[in-house]
Amino acid sequence: MASLSVEPRGAGYLGPTAGVFFLRSLLLWTGHSRPFIGDSSEVPRPHSGLESSSQLSNSVTSRHVIEQLVNGYFEVYHRSYPFVHEPTFRAQLHEVIQRPKRRSWQMLLYTIMALGAWCLNNDNAELDDELYHLALSFGDAECLFASADLTFVQALILFSNLSQKRNKPNTGSNFLGLATRMALSLGLHRELPDWNISLLQREMRRRVWWGLYMFDSGASTTFGRPILLPGEEAMDVRPVLNIDDEDLTSVTELAPKEVNRPTLYSGMKYQSELHVKSNYISNRLLSSSCVAPEDALFMDATLDKWSSTLPEYLRLEQDVRSAEPTFYFNRSRLWWRFWNLKIIIFRQLFLKRAIGTSNSNITAPVSEAGERCMNIAVRAASATIASIDQHTQERQRTRLVTWYSIYFTFHASLVIILAILSNSESPDMPKWQEDVNTVRRIFRDVFVDNELATRCANIIDVMLPDPLLNPGDWANVQLDPMLMDLSTWPAASADEFASVLGWPDWPNFPQ
Repeated sequence: MASLSVEPRGAGYLGPTAGVFFLRSLLLWTGHSRPFIGDSSEVPRPHSGLESSSQLSNSVTSRHVIEQLVNGYFEVYHRSYPFVHEPTFRAQLHEVIQRPKRRSWQMLLYTIMALGAWCLNNDNAELDDELYHLALSFGDAECLFASADLTFVQALILFSNLSQKRNKPNTGSNFLGLATRMALSLGLHRELPDWNISLLQREMRRRVWWGLYMFDSGASTTFGRPILLPGEEAMDVRPVLNIDDEDLTSVTELAPKEVNRPTLYSGMKYQSELHVKSNYISNRLLSSSCVAPEDALFMDATLDKWSSTLPEYLRLEQDVRSAEPTFYFNRSRLWWRFWNLKIIIFRQLFLKRAIGTSNSNITAPVSEAGERCMNIAVRAASATIASIDQHTQERQRTRLVTWYSIYFTFHASLVIILAILSNSESPDMPKWQEDVNTVRRIFRDVFVDNELATRCANIIDVMLPDPLLNPGDWANVQLDPMLMDLSTWPAASADEFASVLGWPDWPNFPQ
């Protein structure tokens, strides 16, 4: 399979907000119109046969292994996405309270174990594969689709994310769609105050809904597909409470008051709020025509207005000594996503401007609004790179941290590369070159053993050789005027996205 192919293969639609859409356009502009071909042979994924399956089943059912994997999930993954109630789940697992007999709970268990294995960097690929297929086997029963329950929605959300991390983006997207429809059928988007349920049950409905909202909004923007979630006018469910777990239990009768400090739920509360405020932006950017600079600047102002409402402890410059280590990642990831939205808003306008100003065959006036758009995109990219560089030096690097760091760093680096190639006389050139050097160091030194980081660095080297070519050399690159019409740009395939921007099993990029 070819990686970084500039020709779509029709395996699954990806639209203009998808990172590979911009990447292919940037490659075309820099003269790389030929697909980059890696090892075309398919890399076999270990799949458990009868003998290995029998052996692995003993391992999977070992109480020690189960405990280790569940711990991995709750110690890493759950600290960022807390929409499974840990005390209840552990009590059910150890049969302190009755374990649910529904297949949906079994699917949730094996999905949690598989994510735990992923978080622990488990090298046993067969165990990971076995857990994935065990979780899937509990989710394909016809009886599960005849009725809905909250546990099944939790399992589907987590399984969709697990599928994406296993290089199955379309599978993940489809399961997320099923989770969304099932959540709506359960009325998770409504507060339903007359329902006679406990405060914990009501709060769990909110946590599951907003966890789904975060994942589906993010995935839709990542894939460049319309966001199908309801807007503010169609839902009245309240945000999750910013509280400590011990303040809300199954016997709590008085709703706890929120605290003005970091908790396990701070990241979810404010990331879901960001998506509520910005989903219209993602949908607007899916138009076949490029948004006008003035419209893009209005969108950017909306994001800035939202960011001004954040509590002090979510400001990056604030050192919150009482916070647990994972809080710093959740806070940083919120800002990385915020800056990434700015990049998504402006990067096509930036590329269009670069094409117009560097090709004598195309006359495109340089407006003040266009200049502002470029500057905002570059500042967001530089801020992302600086923040990730600082975080990876000062904070713990879990596999989840690594995954997001590589993803957001790569997106940001493409904007800086575009700035360098299109503004060779800019006084900011030393700063941009420093940003690229930082990116190379992150990919090649900080994540030295990560194959995906190495491949991202290789892509950067193709577009921006190190040391940098004479800027004058780029004046000879012949640009296609059709690139100015965004409606003629081909949509990316889902396979291509999976192989370039986020999943580790894409073919080796040529050295």
